[in-house]
Amino acid sequence: MAERHVWEEASKLLKIPHVAQRVAELRAAAEKRAELKIDAVISMLSDAIMADVTDYVSPDGIIRTMDIKRMPKEARRLIQSVKATKDTVQIELIDKMSAIDRVAKILGWNAAEKHQHSFDPSKPFEIKFGE
Repeated sequence: MAERHVWEEASKLLKIPHVAQRVAELRAAAEKRAELKIDAVISMLSDAIMADVTDYVSPDGIIRTMDIKRMPKEARRLIQSVKATKDTVQIELIDKMSAIDRVAKILGWNAAEKHQHSFDPSKPFEIKFGE
């Protein structure tokens, strides 16, 4: 069956009330079971924003990476990549600025400001240039 035909048939089925209701029930159940809830996402992003480099190096004052298995789970979750060479280990964390942007977007902090403009064509209006 061609992909287009599948989508057409699915669209037709979703117009049947009891089918649409069952799909909605299944979606709701899936969302409820979802591992990542919005609070968990914000918590993880907040951890990324507040991450401290000392969570990733040995506490003896010598800069060397600690055993990843000994790191707290919260610290390990923030590791985006690990690159090891013969002499070094590079740990890249989730980008703090990206995490801030994502939190701002989720919470609606950077929503566009709304300005209401009205125009009444029956009233005179003024245009000012170069003040």
